[in-house]
Amino acid sequence: MARTGRPPKPTELHIRDGTLGTRQRAKTPLIIGGRRKPACPRELTGHAKKAFHLLLGDLWNAGILDIVDKTMVVTAAMHYGLAMDAQEKITKLGVTYPVTRGARGDQQGYVVFEANPAVKILREALMEYRHCCDILGIGPTARARLAGMGVKSKSVEKDVPGLGTLHKLRGDKK
Repeated sequence: MARTGRPPKPTELHIRDGTLGTRQRAKTPLIIGGRRKPACPRELTGHAKKAFHLLLGDLWNAGILDIVDKTMVVTAAMHYGLAMDAQEKITKLGVTYPVTRGARGDQQGYVVFEANPAVKILREALMEYRHCCDILGIGPTARARLAGMGVKSKSVEKDVPGLGTLHKLRGDKK
């Protein structure tokens, strides 16, 4: 059965406003960590570092990020970096590439085409990245889930976390 009417206010807002009341509510508030912006770890380099800063900027501006989400943002950035590295290998070598088999001594052997292992790495990294984005609130389903929790922001770009990241990664101009 679908719920109709106004969605309930999050527990944090009731606590802040002093309107918590005595009826049963969620014990754990939505925001559980300190409200600091996470810093980029020194270990991240290349595509992963760029993805970390873009994800962090969009999520922080949307107001749905907390300091405790740092590991999830780092995980998403690492998977994105891994996917981009695999894509570079695929662009350089192709989806399949020739491999010589059976060459011994003076024998020439034969050439077969094998699948590039970077394709599997790319597929798995993008699956994990998508999973991390879903957890972080990036994507239509995740935004609908956040809207059900009462998370709102002031502008469309802030309502759609990840949209600015996508435009920046693709190089689009606003």
